[in-house]
Amino acid sequence: MNDLSLEIPKGSVYGILGPNGSGKTTTLGMILGIIAPSYGSYDWFGRTDGEVMRQKVGAILENPNFYPYLNGRDNLKIVADIKKVSYDKIDPTLERVGLLHRSGDKFRTYSLGMKQRLAIGAALLCDPEVLILDEPTNGLDPAGIAQIRQLITEVAQSGVTILLASHLLDEVEKVCTHVAVLKTGNMLYSGPVSSAFNSLGTIEVSADNLTNLRQRLEQHSHIGSIQQQGELLHCEITSEINLADLNRELVQEQVVPSHLRHVKPRLEDYFLEITK
Repeated sequence: MNDLSLEIPKGSVYGILGPNGSGKTTTLGMILGIIAPSYGSYDWFGRTDGEVMRQKVGAILENPNFYPYLNGRDNLKIVADIKKVSYDKIDPTLERVGLLHRSGDKFRTYSLGMKQRLAIGAALLCDPEVLILDEPTNGLDPAGIAQIRQLITEVAQSGVTILLASHLLDEVEKVCTHVAVLKTGNMLYSGPVSSAFNSLGTIEVSADNLTNLRQRLEQHSHIGSIQQQGELLHCEITSEINLADLNRELVQEQVVPSHLRHVKPRLEDYFLEITK
């Protein structure tokens, strides 16, 4: 990593986004004390005694590892013994991650999504203030991805700060409040996900007479450049605009839109732009 500096706001879902090899897992390893940094420092909750503070952190790095011949509850009993946590927390935690009904089944019978949920449960067992997840939906099918995303959202709503590393743009955009974009060890952006977008997006619009439509739109104070692609006009938005008002104005000018849609800016477009 090259002079990486991060400040994670309390209560946020902070995504570390970057392609494979960008340094995401290395960064998480350093702040968890698994990898020794060559220089620099970090603190947890404003304190530098990392070993003590890491007791307030739950983490999942790489793939979840449990004993395949033990059931979910017994695996969590082992975790509870290691973390010196009461067994009374096990069933509420299993219910929290949606596995209470399968707690008596052996780990080897679990789907990938269930294994990942059990791993998140193990990380939550000690009631951490921070939860660190490394590629939490890696290898999951669409149903499993949706379940993990929902679980992450629910955990975040309970007040836990989440630090999530991923190479999946859609995952970060859907669950994260903040993002840091990494490329080959360098940080290209850090801040709120919403602030990563430099535009208000575009408007897609079409009508029977594209020439008249374009003339009306070119005179509109909230619309900038216009590009035509097939039967659609793609209009840059220069300031906030209400589509209902725009539709009404066009109809009053005898131009009836057959298609009108606001295309919001996406994290994918921004990511591809800054990582070229």
